[in-house]
Amino acid sequence: MKTGATEPSARRETTAVRSLAEERVLFDLVGALLAENVCGIAERAVEVQREGELFLRVDMEPMRYLLIPVRAASMTAYRCRSADLVEVQIGEHGEAVSARLNPLQLMRRVKELAAARNESLPGLAVFEADLHTAILHTELSMRAICEQAEAGVDPFESFAAAERYASFRDRPFHPTARVKGGFSADDYRSYCAEYGAEICLRWLAVRRSVLTFGAGTAAGEAADLVLDRAERARLRESFVRAGISEADYLALPVHPWQLERVILTQFVPEIEARDFIPLDFVGGAFQATSSVRSLVPKRETNDHLKLPIGIISLGARRVLPALYMLNGERGQRLLAQAVERDQVLASTLALCDEGIWWAYHLPGSDLFEDRPRHLSALIRRYPDLEAGDQLLPMSALCVDSLPQEGHLFDRWLKHRGEAVTKRAICDLFQEVCTAFFSAALRLLRLGVLPEMHGQNVVLRLRAGRVVGLLLRDHDTVRLHLPWMRACGLDDPGYIVKPDRPNSLYNDRPDGLIYYLQTLCISVNLYAILDALSRAYSIDEAELWQVVRQTLAEGLNEVPFAAEQRAILDRELFERQVWPTKLLITPLLQQSGPAGASMPAGSGTTINPLCRAELTS
Repeated sequence: MKTGATEPSARRETTAVRSLAEERVLFDLVGALLAENVCGIAERAVEVQREGELFLRVDMEPMRYLLIPVRAASMTAYRCRSADLVEVQIGEHGEAVSARLNPLQLMRRVKELAAARNESLPGLAVFEADLHTAILHTELSMRAICEQAEAGVDPFESFAAAERYASFRDRPFHPTARVKGGFSADDYRSYCAEYGAEICLRWLAVRRSVLTFGAGTAAGEAADLVLDRAERARLRESFVRAGISEADYLALPVHPWQLERVILTQFVPEIEARDFIPLDFVGGAFQATSSVRSLVPKRETNDHLKLPIGIISLGARRVLPALYMLNGERGQRLLAQAVERDQVLASTLALCDEGIWWAYHLPGSDLFEDRPRHLSALIRRYPDLEAGDQLLPMSALCVDSLPQEGHLFDRWLKHRGEAVTKRAICDLFQEVCTAFFSAALRLLRLGVLPEMHGQNVVLRLRAGRVVGLLLRDHDTVRLHLPWMRACGLDDPGYIVKPDRPNSLYNDRPDGLIYYLQTLCISVNLYAILDALSRAYSIDEAELWQVVRQTLAEGLNEVPFAAEQRAILDRELFERQVWPTKLLITPLLQQSGPAGASMPAGSGTTINPLCRAELTS
């Protein structure tokens, strides 16, 4: 009797969570379709009012139309307002709602629009499969979120807890961000940050002659930095059992999924040639971050780990090529030089050391080859903090309200001894923006701009106050050489593919400012702003005024040259449109296998700072 009573309840719960997962994916999908005008959907849309609510009507053939509930937004013309997106049939006796559409059904209607325009979407089948997976993985994530809320884990408790918390949003506004292609449901629970599971590393002995390594490896070998004394002793014993010497072989940590699914199946020639020797040793306990391949150690150490893992996320494999780490070293040196040029940066901006790495690379082979990128390891060394200081990834601030609790600002303000009021929320948001813009603008003046989205930027807190930033992941530090040279900075000498466009070198200053507008503001700060607006029922326009005011004040405090200031004023405040990074169009246009970089594209959107000025 008890079993029979609980089974229907469990099924209802599963159905409810699946429905919520579909809604989350649908919200982001509708937003991207409209913002990017995929297959002309935004061009066909007409505003209509129904019972005082705003909708978009998109006519379809034959005798049908979509009715999309929307609201006006600041960065785009519209945002999805609810999941009640329906298809209406027009008959001789009037209109009738025929279906409420889920994400996959909506994409079938988009496919109809593409056919009507004779538009090719080579990546559509893969994207539809990703949408299906996105719903499944979002459901898994939401279940973990409920477990987290019930457990009452505090993101201020530890850096690992903060990273786990940050993973609950993933890439903001992207409908397939949750997809970890290649993971089963069990894999997702075992290796994604939301579940906080312990990940125990596997180890591979790699012939030293087939490895290249970073400039910082004098700090020690991977086992020295990752394992404790007892584990290192057990590792040495596994070398003895394998009949190999440490003089000839280096022990590299491997993600357990990567070893079983990739190394043991796709690198049989290397194993047969004894260039790779799987060791009968498991050691080193870690937890995943939202990037999946970056891992936080369970023991107390500043040495974190980044490993390749051959899943597909956002249209790219999460591998770790030697090329990226070589360019990361160059980017790190450039950032260190930039920090030396500015007294404020010197006291407020810290860098992770990412020069300690090893990668499979045959002598004389091409750095752009696909195969070697599946075996490598990078030690990400965090700087020492002052006693009591805390680290909080900016991505944690864009997490939606969790069950039974509010936004992270609730907890943060409580730590500061402040009441949760609208004024306190806006002031705390301004504090975050001030620290963020101070670092970004001072680097920009020097002709340098890292990829400062929420996952790469970590807030440094002291007694609950933002005292600076920490940057990590230095392989895409972009630059504009004329501004750099004017400040005495040298070309880092990035390795780029000959005769291919790259985003590291920007010939025009507005090319560098593009990354301030997109990754820094439209992705990072807007995701935080959006979460705050919904969690606390604050009008988006009010929070955009905070962004505009803080940015303007930051520009005034940084000693830009007159020419630089004129360009920034024009690009940031005067133009009616801004550039935007496309989310799903590059995926729909993608053909061929996934590479190591996410497919990219640019479009235009409304300048939110112009709107903020109008509403101030």
